[in-house]
Amino acid sequence: MNRRRMLWAAGAAVAVVAGIVVYAVWPRAEGPADVVRNYLAAIRAKDVDRALSVAGATRPDGAAGVLLTPAAIGDDWRADVGGTDRFGDDATAEVDVNLTAAPGGPDVWPGGDRWALRLALTERDGRWRIDQPLAELHFVTVPVRYLEVNGVRVDRSGADKDGGPSYLAFPGMYTLYHDPGDLATVAPSRIVAWPGSGPTRVPAATVTVTGRGTAAFQQTVNAMVDHCVTVAAQPGGDCRFSNGDGLYRLRDSVADIHDVKTAAWTLRRYPVVNLPGTLVAAPDETPLLAGQVAVPGEVELTASGPDLDGRAVTFTQACLITDLGLRAAFAFDGTLTTSWSRPVRAQDTPPGRQSIAVTCTAV
Repeated sequence: MNRRRMLWAAGAAVAVVAGIVVYAVWPRAEGPADVVRNYLAAIRAKDVDRALSVAGATRPDGAAGVLLTPAAIGDDWRADVGGTDRFGDDATAEVDVNLTAAPGGPDVWPGGDRWALRLALTERDGRWRIDQPLAELHFVTVPVRYLEVNGVRVDRSGADKDGGPSYLAFPGMYTLYHDPGDLATVAPSRIVAWPGSGPTRVPAATVTVTGRGTAAFQQTVNAMVDHCVTVAAQPGGDCRFSNGDGLYRLRDSVADIHDVKTAAWTLRRYPVVNLPGTLVAAPDETPLLAGQVAVPGEVELTASGPDLDGRAVTFTQACLITDLGLRAAFAFDGTLTTSWSRPVRAQDTPPGRQSIAVTCTAV
């Protein structure tokens, strides 16, 4: 342990011991600073019920209160109560609090390692109460459909495009996404949570797909291509290969995809795909990761029908798979989920069917 962290740990130990002494004798304290000390001591002791009681707050129902639990409270910070300013008829006050981050660990947002903060209080019926005891945290929606706070995982599969719902949290510091995922990792960070005039909007986290995640996406793509090869030529099949403008250019003529009478598709090789981190919007405008074709795949079409001049032709086309339109996200349990959108070039895809874009040339 380096000297800086040893000094920090010693200071934190003193603060904790002092806090426990104050905490143990609550509710004898009467002044605003005493209330704040009791409140922060209860938080540091991870006594959620006592913290809420000191603050005169209640735990909200539903998703908003999921972070008001002992497991979600971190211990890599300390808070030192400073001076008190009283206003007007002495029925309102503000108490200074210095919040300090433990050395080491992920970077802290919004930057720095020490913050001078304040809590406002009002005296009601002879007792001081913190006006806003809880911070409101608003997390931007990302393609990982869960939030991880100090190891507590929160389901975000129902989050809207704007990142709602928000969550209430005790004042302090929280580590996000400390544990790496199997298929995708989220860059860990620490955030300062402090009551304010509105919700604290936490910036979007950076999502990186692991090698295992890329392999899972590749398997999904392979299965998708296999399915399309099987059903593309079937009437009413739910997948088709779309050749740009819908025309097959033969060696000496042109055939329209809609005039083909018989067709058979054969897989020659799968495309090599990845998830480089490009964000796209789902139909509900929540973000997804766009799949990318790194190395085109190939399918072969053998077909017959009239060309544009009405002549009966039988032809073979080698078709490169250049766009899949497959998007990905990671569910609450960490598994890969995919959705299929129409590629840009698949303009002739009927409603209700999916399309894989290909570029075909005569064989």
